[in-house]
Amino acid sequence: MPTLSPAALRQQIASRTVGPLYLIHGSDETEKSALAFAFAELVEPELRAFNVERLYGGDVSAGEIVDAARTLPMMAERRIVVVLQAERALQPKRESEAASEALAPLSEYLPKPAASTVLVFVTGEELDGRRRITQQLAKHAVAVQTGALESAAAAAGLIGELAAARGMTVDRGAAARLMELAGGHAAKLRADTDRVLTFVGEGTVTAGDVDAVATEQESSEDVWAVVRAIERSNARAALRELRLRFEAGDTAFGLLGQIAWAVRQPRRFPPARVASAIDALFRTDLALKSSGGDPRVLLERLVVELCGR
Repeated sequence: MPTLSPAALRQQIASRTVGPLYLIHGSDETEKSALAFAFAELVEPELRAFNVERLYGGDVSAGEIVDAARTLPMMAERRIVVVLQAERALQPKRESEAASEALAPLSEYLPKPAASTVLVFVTGEELDGRRRITQQLAKHAVAVQTGALESAAAAAGLIGELAAARGMTVDRGAAARLMELAGGHAAKLRADTDRVLTFVGEGTVTAGDVDAVATEQESSEDVWAVVRAIERSNARAALRELRLRFEAGDTAFGLLGQIAWAVRQPRRFPPARVASAIDALFRTDLALKSSGGDPRVLLERLVVELCGR
């Protein structure tokens, strides 16, 4: 089956010329989430409660996914079924005869999907191409790759969209610097742009601002550097250290837990700031668990908020 760019998929959705099976993957978590939710536009707003279903791979079986896909739409042309974190349903931790049998309903469904349903698999991790179910998806589903920038114009457009959403602008020098640092990777460009917009706060972003918070690959040996910077209300240092931790492979939940622990320690965090900080931590935790945005961006916003308190 063909591979589409995110822009091409959006054109399909806008023209209502979608197919029955899609696999959305790649490194840009924000783009994947946005595309997954875009499919709802195929159903009238008042009918989405009946015809748009979102499942989580860790909570459902292959059989339950197929049952949802075979359910007929109610008073609508199509039914949309989106499986988030699909790798958890498609790739059991242990391969066995029982695991293969559990995937059998989906193996039977993929070659002959229901025409009235658009079934969308969104993966948080890349699938193992050696597995039979992955090979079937590759054969029958339209793949949508995120994370790669199609052109310089696309990169500039993304920067402009992110800035406009905050009522800000990015000058040409800053945009060129952001694109240079991203090296063609959409997720890094999005993260760097959002980081510098958060840091500047309002007005126009300059190349100097970019160099202050979005730099080349570095390393940090202090695992508590993020917390120490927050304690000093040093947003620039906290954002830098947070970036290094993510680049080193740390998870958003792990970092959130470390910050939460520090906030609750009287000697590490001023008592007057604790209540508002805990509220910010709670909101971030809820957003992370409900896919309320890119995990890295959510943590960056939390850090800036905590530094400003």
